[in-house]
Amino acid sequence: TDPIGSNQWRTKVILQLYVAARDGSDMVIIDKADMLDKRGRNELFALLQACGIPALVCMTMGAPGDVPKMTTGGKLAYWIENGATRTL
Repeated sequence: TDPIGSNQWRTKVILQLYVAARDGSDMVIIDKADMLDKRGRNELFALLQACGIPALVCMTMGAPGDVPKMTTGGKLAYWIENGATRTL
């Protein structure tokens, strides 16, 4: 199961996407996606793809290999460590 608070986080993200769709926002910024387990992150990315709203999703991961693959549909993943950024 997801950590305590993830249901509130999910509700906030769904509301954020709804508001963005209604007001025509160019994109959304979603932080703390590391609150979700692997299944939850996959569901988040499926939701974002279905909504079609560009998003910057931020999360803390233990290693670059833990980052969900973002190689299709114009998606990019970056690893930031010790002041250096690289594309995964």
